[in-house]
Parts: sequence; C-alpha cells; structure tokens
Amino acid sequence: MTRPARWLRPPETPVGLAARGARPPERTSRRRLRPPSAAAAALVAVLVAGSCGTSRSNVEVPAAEPDRGGEESPDPVSAPADPAGDRDAGSAPTEDSAPSDAAPPARPPAVPAEIAQTDCPPGLAAADLACALATVPVDWGDPAGDTVEISLAVLPGTDGEAGGPPLVILQGGPGSASTEFRFFYDRQPYPQVFIDQRGTGFGSADFDCPEINEVLSEALAATGEEAGALVQTAYRACGDRLGGHPVLAHTNSAAHAADVASVMAGLGHDRWFVYGVSYGTTIALELVRAGPAGLAGAVLDGVYPPDLDVDRSLAASAESSLRELDAACAAKPVCRDILADVDATLAELMARLEDRPLVVTVDASRNGLGSEIEVLIDEATLAQMVFLLLYDPVSIGTVPGMLAGLNRGDGAVAARLGQDIVEISIIDSFFNSEGTYLAVQCAERLPLASGVPEDLGAYEAAVAGSGLAELCAGWDLPSSPPPDGPVASDLPVLLLAGRFDPITPPRLAEQAAAGLSSSTVVVRDGASHGIWPADPCVAAIVGAFLGDPAADLDVSCTATPAPITWKNP
Repeated sequence: MTRPARWLRPPETPVGLAARGARPPERTSRRRLRPPSAAAAALVAVLVAGSCGTSRSNVEVPAAEPDRGGEESPDPVSAPADPAGDRDAGSAPTEDSAPSDAAPPARPPAVPAEIAQTDCPPGLAAADLACALATVPVDWGDPAGDTVEISLAVLPGTDGEAGGPPLVILQGGPGSASTEFRFFYDRQPYPQVFIDQRGTGFGSADFDCPEINEVLSEALAATGEEAGALVQTAYRACGDRLGGHPVLAHTNSAAHAADVASVMAGLGHDRWFVYGVSYGTTIALELVRAGPAGLAGAVLDGVYPPDLDVDRSLAASAESSLRELDAACAAKPVCRDILADVDATLAELMARLEDRPLVVTVDASRNGLGSEIEVLIDEATLAQMVFLLLYDPVSIGTVPGMLAGLNRGDGAVAARLGQDIVEISIIDSFFNSEGTYLAVQCAERLPLASGVPEDLGAYEAAVAGSGLAELCAGWDLPSSPPPDGPVASDLPVLLLAGRFDPITPPRLAEQAAAGLSSSTVVVRDGASHGIWPADPCVAAIVGAFLGDPAADLDVSCTATPAPITWKNP
C-alpha cells in the first residue's frame, strides 16, 4: 500500500497496540541462528504434525499418518512446476465430496522445499512454537538455479491430527514477517503455519532499510515537505545498497505464492488452507489463481486485489472510511456529545495546522530515539494519524475525542497524539522490511498506478501524498504487473471486510469476489482492518468455513455490529 506523504505508512499490525501504549514484542533477530542440529527430527515432527504423506525435508522425520483411510500419499514431484502454476486450473470440491477429509481434485503440484529445523530467534522463543528455514529457488523460472532461505514457524493445533488441515498465515505489508505476528493469533484446533515473505523474518535475505531509522527523529520534527525529502533520500540510499541483491528482483507476489506452495509440499501436507490479511490476501489470491495441489480454500481478510490502482484506491478508501466514521458518530448520542461533526472539525483543524503547526515534546527513551524528541503536528500529520487510527476499532473510538480536544486547545491531547505518532512510527519500522515493500510495489503496482487524482479534498490529498511513482524513484526493479482482470477460480474463498477499513474497504472484497465463483463476502459493521480472529462472530464464521468450505455459511451474527467504545480524553 502506498506510503503517505511523510514517514508513516499503513501498518500491518493493529494500530490499537500503539494507541493503547503497548510495546511490540522483541523483533526477530536475523543472522544469529545456530545451524540445524542433528537432533532436529523430533522438533521437525512438530512442523509436520497434522500433515498427510511423507515429509520431504532434509531432516529425517517419520511420515505423518494418512487421514484418508490408508490411501497412499501422492508421489514426490520430480519435475519443477511453473512458478505461478497453471493459471487456468483450480476447481472446487464436488458437492458430494467430504470437504474436511477428501483429497482435493488434481491440480498443479508444487516443488517441495527442503525444510531444516532451527532454533527460534529470541523474539519468537516459545515452548509451543517450532521454527524452520525453507530452501526455495531464487527464480522460480529457473528452479535449478540459486536458492534462498525463507523463514517459517508452526504453532501445533490443540487437537492434533483431529483438529483438521493446517492453516497458512500470511501477513501484509508488503514486507511484514508472518512469524513476528504469531502472538496476535490464538492457538486453534488445527496447526497454523506462519510463512515469511522474502527479505523478512529470519531468512537468509534481509531487506530492512536501517537508513529510514537513522532519519526518523529528524523527520518527526520536520514539516511535511522537509520530512518527505529526508525519507526519500533515505529510501534512495537503501535502494542503492540493496540494488544488486540477487533475490530482490525476484521478490514479488507470484514468487511469494510459489514459496508458500513449496513449503507446504515440503512439510508433507496434501490438504491445507490459506489465510491472508491485507497484502497477505494478494499472495493468497495468487495461490488461488495457481491452484496448487493441496490448497482446499482461502480466507481473505482485508482484501487487497492484485489488479489495484493504488494511487486512486488509497484516496478513495481514505475518504470512504472517514465518511463511515462521521456517520457512525452522528448516529450515536454518546459520540455526538463528544463531537457533533467529525468531518467539519477535521477540515477546520487541518486548515489551522497548515498555518500554525503544533510542536510537542515526547519522552522517547523507551523507543530508542533518545530521552526527549520534538514532534511537529501539521495538517498532513493529523490527516495521516486519523487515517491510521481508523485501522483498529479500539482506536477508532478515540478519534472524535482527539479531534475535539485538539479543537479546544487541550495540551494533554496534543501530547498524547505526539506519543502515538512516535509509537506508530516505531512499529512501522519494527514490523516491516522496506526493501520487500518496494520490491513488490514498484514492480507490480507501479505499472498500474495512474497517479494521485487532482480533485481531492484536503484529507484525502494528505493521506495519498505524492503517489507511488515518487516513492519508487531510485529503485531500479523489473516491471512485473499481474495478469489483467480479477483472479478467476472455483476454489472456495471466504472474503472478510470491516466497514471502517481505511485501506481495504468492503468494495475491494466485492471486486475480488467477481472472479471467484465459490466465494462468500462477509462485511462486519463496527470493524476495520483485519477482523479475524479477535471478533468472536467472525471467528465462528471462519471456523465453519475451514470445517466445510463447500457448505452454506451462517453469517447471521454479523447483523449485530461489533461495538465501538467512544472515548472522550
């Protein structure tokens, strides 16, 4: 998703984490791993728990028991598959099949990755988690060529093999490591496999841009134009440093999808589901497009279609989510008492801050930015913070109160906003590899981007910034736009959307569903970005889908909106 004008971008972690003053867990350490030990077999057995067929890792491990009445597993694949699979293949189970246990119809097999167990990095160390490195081709067009290691972690199911097929968890960004989000997901009856994108996590490629961190304090204190110049210079320096990396040019959604299919084949799973959130839905849609053997269905949460014009979409999504907030607040007396008109107050504040920005001093000692730093709040900063706070229902309820406090000149509210800006900026840097972000966006999204529309209101213009073309300047990456049109498939797909989502609103779920003949779209009122598994209603729907993806889903619980607590600071 396109970064806004200054230093912030849409985060792939719940914004409420920052808004509530919580700190993210310790970041996964890279390149500090011991090599796989000779005693890896026992722990790798956990990695393949719940799978069917023989594990094809490079560690000796007993095969998992078949769950289809003793039927033999598919033979290992000797010939490499097309990196994107057969784009015309993929069909749903027949109506009389048993969705939970029957083998899926024949689809393109994946080349099994070599899986090597490794110690979990400090930020992931947990008794119930198993970590590994998967070796996959750098270029799926040349599977016999150079290789790269991608990282993964498996959380076993509470019910063992009886819990059902595993669920692959794919985080967003691009550039977010799925493994670093394990602690946001509850343990389930079935195993959950967290697979990282190239350049993230603890794999062999590291596409983080520390150059951004080095200018963060200065950018926080600068005006929008000055901060943009600082960050753009830092991005170009990172691009110069990473530009010759052999993996960067092959870091794209099709490769990420092929990596996932290869990992699941390497773990020995012959039936599995995929869950993607935000950009993770793009990877999941590429898997649905390819339809690799074993993929039984997909859950798309906060749908980010591959054929999206991000410049226009970001502005439109920002406007629609603000409109939803304004209407929701106006409909609730408790919120109306806090702020009668969200939209008008925001516009008035932005005009005021354009002439007279606020400067607040923030204690940033716990964030590693120094004891105290200055944060400048101008019209662009305020707009971007409103946009980011709309990601999470907890922080949504604070927006009217924050605007009301700023409007009456409450210094404590301004100070808290400054603290939130620092927290969210740190989380953005903490959870994302900027090189992976730009490798994907500049190769795939830039060819589709038409530029930021000229007829935008002040809020949408501030959120949209200068567009993707400027962000990609200096990053010489090969163009690889997705195929024209929406992904087409008969695989069962469940699409989830939150009414307030400022980046992947319900219209994008409907857009993606147009090509999915066996799909169900669930729109949750009162929710925002990434609505499973924190919402019990949505979690029940997802659970029913994973149990029987061909069955009609009972979504009646969505008739009651998820509650929002409106807070007045």
